[in-house]
Amino acid sequence: MEKSTHAEGDSQNGSGNEDKGLKSAVIILHKMAFDNEAISALFKKDCSIDVVDQNHIYTNFRITLPQLHNAIKGTFIYPATQAHIDKYREQTQILISETYDDYRNITLLHITSSPRFSTEWVENILDHKAEQESLIYEDPDSLNGFMLLPDLKWDRKTVDTFYATAICRRRGIKSLRDLSSSHLPMLKNIRQRACDAIREKFDLNANELRIFVHYQPTYYHFHVHFVHMNAEPVGAVAGQAHLLDDVIENIEMCDDYYQRKTLHFVIKVNDPLLSKIIKSDV
Repeated sequence: MEKSTHAEGDSQNGSGNEDKGLKSAVIILHKMAFDNEAISALFKKDCSIDVVDQNHIYTNFRITLPQLHNAIKGTFIYPATQAHIDKYREQTQILISETYDDYRNITLLHITSSPRFSTEWVENILDHKAEQESLIYEDPDSLNGFMLLPDLKWDRKTVDTFYATAICRRRGIKSLRDLSSSHLPMLKNIRQRACDAIREKFDLNANELRIFVHYQPTYYHFHVHFVHMNAEPVGAVAGQAHLLDDVIENIEMCDDYYQRKTLHFVIKVNDPLLSKIIKSDV
């Protein structure tokens, strides 16, 4: 199981460009999952073990592993937008309900009018300008294809914490709200081909994976999450995750299901979208 922490600060551009001013930055640190080698190191003399307390059959102790087994995975975001800062900053969350009229009149306008929702980095991936060395699988079809890549939360080594994201190649699909029966071939293709690739490369079957879509998503270019059942279910919770199989079945039952359904989702109290929703109710 991974543990993570986040830090916000200011950093100066060290790339040699003229812009030398301080800009906001975010660093995300993940403590990587234990592997067999690290666990074996617990019982060797170069590992420090200090007993904290004992009670009957229970002993609590503090373990210091050799430097070799203390690696962490870091992600640096610079310059970080306010959206990045808000995403990783600890905040109180509440659950709200969104009708389709709410989406059309409030949420959609919020998404399309704010530069904080730029998906330029997604376009770089789809245009083969970035992260190609990390690619797990690609279906190049312009309508139903996708690119499958490791998620930032995965150490790319521990299968039990496997986490990958399939980014659809078709432009213009922002979220669940855009989906209809015309997208069923794409959704089924993503599920089938991504699962096939994951099974071939990582020996994981589809029934060992949580396959879901977020609403609201972190970024508004349609993507699907594939997470090992044993991984810590960050984001795979009620009020955020919608199982892909349920999404497909809902659309098969009703073509415009996601243009009719009231969706419930968790939102941070400082999210600008929440203030717009509250203002619209006044």
